This record gives sequence, structure tokens and C-alpha cells, in this order.
Amino acid sequence: MGMHRQTIVALLGGLACTAIGVLSGITIDRVTFDRQRLAILASAQVATAERNRQLMLIELRTHGRHEAFQRQWERAVAGVDESLLLGDMAAAVAKWRDAYGMALRSGGWSPLLEVGNAALRIGDVPELQPSVYGAARKSYVTALHRARSQHAVDGVMQIAEAFVVLGDRDVAEQCLDLAGAMADTPEARTHVRELASHFASLRPKAPEM
Repeated sequence: MGMHRQTIVALLGGLACTAIGVLSGITIDRVTFDRQRLAILASAQVATAERNRQLMLIELRTHGRHEAFQRQWERAVAGVDESLLLGDMAAAVAKWRDAYGMALRSGGWSPLLEVGNAALRIGDVPELQPSVYGAARKSYVTALHRARSQHAVDGVMQIAEAFVVLGDRDVAEQCLDLAGAMADTPEARTHVRELASHFASLRPKAPEM
């Protein structure tokens, strides 16, 4: 009788260990599955975000700005100018920074050109660090890189004019050279020559000896 009871206890103990082992295995498998699922979801989210960004860039290049973004962008730039009219420079700079962030996210060159122009309208104020020149130039340089990568000849020429206004004629002439190299139609080449002629007319004449 004692041996029989010990055998039963041993069997029950073995079954308990087996059950615990199975449950532990299930728990570990579940944790592993959850981790793998989260990793797959994160990867899918990254892929979806990248796909949406690429589709937005294609949309911008093909059809211009999305109407919703255009309305939001116009409000953002108007907000900067409204604060300037009210004389609230701190608010103007804060709204300019928001507009600059929107311009970066847009994927296009034109918003960055516009936000650089908006910085010049604000002027050299302590709130705009390190300087209005630095803020505008940074916007224009980024706009130039995007216009070049998107083969936007007109954009490069507009940015060249912005650098003239900024007083950076050397960079403006580099932009003009780039636009000339990018121009692939007779109309574009004519536009580049006209702009070059206009730049030449703005150069101060050398003093007569």
C-alpha cells in the first residue's frame, strides 16, 4: 500500500513538472511571439511612413502642393506677417520657426525659399538666433539642394535671386551656373541668359581712372 501511494505521488509529481514545463514553454513562446509581432508592426509602420513620404514627394513633383498643405502653409506664413504688423516680434519668430518646420517636412524647395524670405521680413531681432542672415541663408541653401535634386531650373534661378537680395553674390552666381547646366530647353536657357544679364546690370560700375 505504501509503495502504491509513493508511485502515485511520483506520477503526480511528474505530471505536475510536465505541466509546469509546458506552461513555461507556452509563456516563453507567447513572449517571443509578442516581441516578434511588435518588431514586425514597427517595421511595417516605418515602411508605411517611408512609402507615404515618397508618395508625397511624387505628388509634389507631379501636381504641386497638396491643397490641404497649401492652405495650412498660407496660414502659417500669414501668421508671421500678422505678428509683424502687431509688432509682436517674439510671436513672429515663434510662428516663423513653426513655418520653417513645415517647410522642411514639405519635401519641396519653394516653401523653404518662402520661409527664408519671411525671415528677412522679420529682420535682425534678438529672438531670431543666430541672425536673420543665418536663418535666411540656411533656408535658401536647403532650398537649393532640393531644387537641384528635383531638377527644378526655375527654382534654382529664384533662389539665385534670393541670394542677390541677401547680398551673397558669389553664391548667386554659382546658382546661375548650376541653372545654366541644368537648363535643357531653349526657353530655360533663354531665361538663364536673361537673369545673368540682369545680375550683370546690378554690379557696381568700376570707378573711372
